[in-house]
Amino acid sequence: MWKKLSVVGMSLALALSLAACGSDSSSKEEGSSSKSDVIEATIKDAAYVISSEDDGQSVDSETGLLEVDVKVKNKTNSSIMLDSYDGVKLYDGDEQIEPESVYDTEVGLDDDNSGTIGGKKVKNVKYYFNVEKDKSYEVGLKPTTKDAGNEAEEVMLKLDTKKYDDSFESLQDPAKAVEAYVKTLYFGEEDKNYDKLVSADKEKIEEQAKEVFVDRMSTATSGTSVDDSEMNKMYDTYKATLAEKAKLEPKVVARGKDKAEVKLKYSSVSLSDVYDALGDYAKEYMEQNATYDREAAYGYAVTKFDKIMEDTDAKNSSYDMTIDLKLKDGKWEIDSSAVKDFNTAFGEGLL
Repeated sequence: MWKKLSVVGMSLALALSLAACGSDSSSKEEGSSSKSDVIEATIKDAAYVISSEDDGQSVDSETGLLEVDVKVKNKTNSSIMLDSYDGVKLYDGDEQIEPESVYDTEVGLDDDNSGTIGGKKVKNVKYYFNVEKDKSYEVGLKPTTKDAGNEAEEVMLKLDTKKYDDSFESLQDPAKAVEAYVKTLYFGEEDKNYDKLVSADKEKIEEQAKEVFVDRMSTATSGTSVDDSEMNKMYDTYKATLAEKAKLEPKVVARGKDKAEVKLKYSSVSLSDVYDALGDYAKEYMEQNATYDREAAYGYAVTKFDKIMEDTDAKNSSYDMTIDLKLKDGKWEIDSSAVKDFNTAFGEGLL
């Protein structure tokens, strides 16, 4: 009996001890949540982003710009102020770090959402900090009561950047998506990132790209009738030439959680050069055969298409493309306005 009572007693003591700990911790920080007499705050989420102000240069292998989403509840009956200019700080030990001012609304980055929080109201706010990967910090929130202008107790939130490494590793996914998109749909290549990262109507876009090429070749051959099988062969040759000679240099210059902007430097094979070469072969045919039969001349020129592609070098574009993307069901969807630019660069070959 004594042993049984001892076990019961120990269990009761342990329960009381845990209850006491639980009661005490309710007024202290619990992971990424904390509160004072004025506010209760929780870090809901965080993710690495890229600001266009730095042209994509704010990220390297060890540091990045972290967007921190914080839920703040005003526990008082009066409005309070929580301004990122003087009410929010990031602490790295004894070092105090100021939030970054970020304004990239096109990709969903905007720190202009703090300020006033009404009495008994809840507000979701975002702050941006330059941080190191795999490092722990503290976010300090120090509101000011609107009526009296008095500063309240500073609330401290733990911020462990290691939790958000996945978002750091995926920062360049939009650039990878653009490269996979072009290589797959315009170069006819296999790219492992296409199925993983790209959301697109593959058949429709490939059909549009081919139509642009066919129209361009119809003009280049002065309307000479080229049968479908020959045109298909020419298009396959053109895509293979792009895959061999064209160069793509995509770079993410702005990136939010579900939107991005990519700049694409590229080189392509200009169909204007191909147009000239076809004309030269047609002229050669007419001179050699003493004829003005343009149909026959361009029919001959088309047979030289493979050689023309072999002899034509890629040229650097005179401008960089700007491509907007949206994250949809875990994949990147390229804005329809960019399709025209792709068709121009890799269908018409106009640089």
